[in-house]
Amino acid sequence: MPDVIIKDAGPKGKGLFANRHFDPGEVILYVDLTKYKKRYTLSEMEESGIDSEHWEYIGRGRYVLVDSPAAYVNHSCDPNAYIEFKVLEKRYLIAIKPIKKGEEIMCDYTLSSVNQIDNETWVLRCKCGSRNCRDLVTGDFFKLPREVQREKLPYLPTWVKRKYRLRIKELFGDK
Repeated sequence: MPDVIIKDAGPKGKGLFANRHFDPGEVILYVDLTKYKKRYTLSEMEESGIDSEHWEYIGRGRYVLVDSPAAYVNHSCDPNAYIEFKVLEKRYLIAIKPIKKGEEIMCDYTLSSVNQIDNETWVLRCKCGSRNCRDLVTGDFFKLPREVQREKLPYLPTWVKRKYRLRIKELFGDK
C-alpha cells in the first residue's frame, strides 16, 4: 500500500493525501529530479501548454516535467509539510506536524519557489482557507511580512538559506 495517494482536493483540483500517519520530521517523499533527462527552458515550458503545477526548476534556467506524486502537493499558508533540499535536484517532502491518514499534505509554495526570488513571475490566488491565509501567494520569500519570514525560516530549504545567507543575516542576524 502506498504511503500517499492522489485524489480530488475540491476547488484546488487534485491533491496529495496521506495514506498513513506521518510524524513531524518524517520524510513523506523523496524526489530525484536528476532522473528526468529532458530539460526545458522557461519559454519551452510555457509553449508546451502543460499545466505549470507539474514543472520543477532545476537551475540554470531549466525545468523538468515531474510525474512524481509530489507534483500534486497543494499550497497552504499554514502547511503541514515542507520541501527540503541541500542540492537543487534532490528534494524531500517532510512533515512539519502530525499528519493523519486521509489528511491532505500541503506546503507553502513561497518557500520552495527558488527561481522566483529576485525574478518573480507569478502570483497565485490562495485557496487554502487557513486562518492565516495570505490571500495572494508569491514566489519570493523576502517579500513576505517579517513576522511570517521569521516563522517560516526553519522551513526554508538549506539550498536557499545558503544562496541567500547574506540577505537572511541582514534580516535575522546569525540564524
